[in-house]
Amino acid sequence: MDMDVDDPTLDDQLPTLCTLGEDALLLVLEMCDSVTLCALARSTSLFTRPAPGEGLSLPERAAWATMRRHFASGAARPYERGAAEQHRQVLSLHERGMLRPGVLHDVPLHAVEGAGSGWEVAYQAPYQHRTSDADLDVAVPRDARYVLLGALSMTGARSTDRYERGQAVGVPLPDRETLEDGSALAFSLLAWGRRDTVLKATHGEKEFEGGATRSDNLEAGVHFYRWPAHAIGFSSDPDLFFWNLETQSTGGWRAGLAYDLGDSTEWYKCCYYRMLHRC
Repeated sequence: MDMDVDDPTLDDQLPTLCTLGEDALLLVLEMCDSVTLCALARSTSLFTRPAPGEGLSLPERAAWATMRRHFASGAARPYERGAAEQHRQVLSLHERGMLRPGVLHDVPLHAVEGAGSGWEVAYQAPYQHRTSDADLDVAVPRDARYVLLGALSMTGARSTDRYERGQAVGVPLPDRETLEDGSALAFSLLAWGRRDTVLKATHGEKEFEGGATRSDNLEAGVHFYRWPAHAIGFSSDPDLFFWNLETQSTGGWRAGLAYDLGDSTEWYKCCYYRMLHRC
């Protein structure tokens, strides 16, 4: 069929978002990312109108359909969505790589601290700092849903680098300008879970005296452990991560392949928590 592209009546014949049916609109929106869905929900009444009887806007329904596919395929770990947390916020977590099960490696700093991430800083200090139980218990609200522990090198080192006393050996590191703007910084490893799991005291003074141990405190493939006044950390073969929690020695000690970090001012111990938040 011949079509005159200069025909001024052609625009009136082409479908627009306003003329598409709901099923077609949902298919279009499911190809959008969470940022786009948020913007649409804020600015366009067409997409914010809840579905009859569902109380969800079209962006919410599109995000929920996308997340259901990820959960069903096993690509995303189980996640307990807060009562006021929208589905597109969960989709944002997935897009940032935060819903993969197990210990996460080389996660960009902006995935945790970037705008709209939903994570709040509870504690950050060099490994040299002597962390106490109170540093964590006081800083993390009791009604926080999730807690994240991670280790970050201010040199831009990655989890696969080879280390000697916490220093990356034989690998090129980012230039100073790249480090200063934060774009090259990433958590060598991190893990997160429910507050009651991550901060749970798994070893008591009378039952444990130090040395090799095992914790059955498991979530999303990661074993979390805490020996009050001594240490806190997580493990998932082959990953091992822990800080000291006492004032007699150092604040270190290990972040994956990097260890003997008790005197390090370049490696940082980081703790975040997650509450209900807005898009």
